[in-house]
Amino acid sequence: MKTELLHTKTFRSPNKSSNRPADNPSTPQLVALALGSATIAILAAIVMDQFVSQFVIHIP
Repeated sequence: MKTELLHTKTFRSPNKSSNRPADNPSTPQLVALALGSATIAILAAIVMDQFVSQFVIHIP
Protein backbone atom coordinates (compact mmCIF):
# COMPACT_ATOMS: atom_id res chain seq x y z
CA MET A 1 0.00 0.00 0.00
CA LYS A 2 2.77 2.41 0.91
CA THR A 3 4.82 1.67 -2.20
CA GLU A 4 1.77 2.17 -4.44
CA LEU A 5 1.08 5.52 -2.80
CA LEU A 6 4.68 6.62 -3.32
CA HIS A 7 4.62 5.37 -6.90
CA THR A 8 1.50 7.33 -7.78
CA LYS A 9 2.83 10.39 -5.97
CA THR A 10 6.04 10.38 -8.00
CA PHE A 11 4.33 10.74 -11.38
CA ARG A 12 1.81 13.35 -10.27
CA SER A 13 2.33 16.89 -11.54
CA PRO A 14 4.04 19.11 -8.94
CA ASN A 15 1.93 22.09 -10.07
CA LYS A 16 -1.40 21.38 -8.39
CA SER A 17 -3.04 24.66 -9.48
CA SER A 18 -2.95 23.57 -13.13
CA ASN A 19 -6.23 22.21 -14.44
CA ARG A 20 -4.55 20.21 -17.21
CA PRO A 21 -1.37 18.48 -15.94
CA ALA A 22 -0.92 16.84 -19.36
CA ASP A 23 -0.01 20.24 -20.83
CA ASN A 24 2.72 20.75 -18.23
CA PRO A 25 4.77 17.53 -17.89
CA SER A 26 7.34 17.29 -15.14
CA THR A 27 11.06 17.56 -15.80
CA PRO A 28 11.93 13.82 -15.43
CA GLN A 29 9.33 13.00 -18.07
CA LEU A 30 10.87 15.58 -20.42
CA VAL A 31 14.36 14.19 -19.77
CA ALA A 32 13.19 10.64 -20.42
CA LEU A 33 11.42 11.73 -23.60
CA ALA A 34 14.53 13.55 -24.83
CA LEU A 35 16.82 10.60 -24.06
CA GLY A 36 14.44 8.16 -25.70
CA SER A 37 14.11 10.29 -28.81
CA ALA A 38 17.88 10.73 -29.09
CA THR A 39 18.46 6.99 -28.64
CA ILE A 40 15.90 6.09 -31.29
CA ALA A 41 17.36 8.68 -33.69
CA ILE A 42 20.92 7.35 -33.21
CA LEU A 43 19.82 3.72 -33.66
CA ALA A 44 17.84 4.64 -36.77
CA ALA A 45 20.86 6.47 -38.22
CA ILE A 46 23.12 3.46 -37.57
CA VAL A 47 20.64 1.01 -39.09
CA MET A 48 20.09 3.20 -42.16
CA ASP A 49 23.86 3.65 -42.60
CA GLN A 50 24.39 -0.11 -42.51
CA PHE A 51 21.45 -0.69 -44.85
CA VAL A 52 22.61 1.91 -47.38
CA SER A 53 26.25 0.83 -47.29
CA GLN A 54 25.22 -2.71 -48.32
CA PHE A 55 23.55 -1.59 -51.54
CA VAL A 56 25.46 1.53 -52.54
CA ILE A 57 28.70 1.03 -54.44
CA HIS A 58 31.29 3.42 -53.10
CA ILE A 59 33.37 4.89 -55.92
CA PRO A 60 36.95 5.38 -54.79
